[in-house]
Amino acid sequence: MTWQDQIDSIMADNLSGATEIVNNTARALSTMCAEEPFDSQDTLLEVIQSVARRLMTTQASMAPLTNLLNRVFFAVTSAPETETALEAVIETTQAFTVELEEARREVVRKATSLIPAGVTLLTHTYSSTVATALIQAGQLGRNPHVICLEARPLLEGQRLAIELAETGIDVTFAIDAAMYDRLLNCELVLVGADSLTDKGRGQQGRHRRHRCVRADVGRAGVRPHRHDKDMARRPGVAAAQPAPDERGVGRRAAQCTGYELLLRPHTVAGHFRGGH
Repeated sequence: MTWQDQIDSIMADNLSGATEIVNNTARALSTMCAEEPFDSQDTLLEVIQSVARRLMTTQASMAPLTNLLNRVFFAVTSAPETETALEAVIETTQAFTVELEEARREVVRKATSLIPAGVTLLTHTYSSTVATALIQAGQLGRNPHVICLEARPLLEGQRLAIELAETGIDVTFAIDAAMYDRLLNCELVLVGADSLTDKGRGQQGRHRRHRCVRADVGRAGVRPHRHDKDMARRPGVAAAQPAPDERGVGRRAAQCTGYELLLRPHTVAGHFRGGH
């Protein structure tokens, strides 16, 4: 895969969090500097500016990505010649990813310390930092029960639910509309964020059309969902969707109320105990 292909893939990535996006961008920029025959610093700077503009059209909420690109700009403009500028880009991207990983480990350490033994907590969409903190808590014997919201339309929460369950963590997978009902039984909410602004979090809510409403739990039946075959094939994980009742209103009621999919082998009732 060329560095241009890597940039295209990053632009189209709607599932990964800031850490993954930044690491992938750093690799792409390093590959570019190692492979492209730049004849001047101006040309190098123009290409990096073009890449930055493209990335910002789809990944604008990624604060670490903005920081990385700013450091790369500074490194290029501060270098005395083209060859030195290319080396500076590679060194800057490598140093930044190391710094980011150190910061992530510290966040994981602090997040893990917030998770008491036997806690029931809720999380939304996918965050590699949150996933690592929860897995570490499980390894420390704290046995958290994690409620993962699906995070439509891309179902990032499904990815997190599967990843946690495969490590032996007790997981409940719930639709977004069940958020408020599930919160009644939670002692902690743990979510990732790719940026913080005066208006709240960035990226944990990249899909702003997500809306959760307070409603009672529905009683609609369930049946396998044709779009969830990959999840259904996972050991110990069942995928389902509301089935219409005789009046044809079951699906609507289930989607608009607190209906939830609870993970358990060969059934859509009860909850899935990771590792079984």
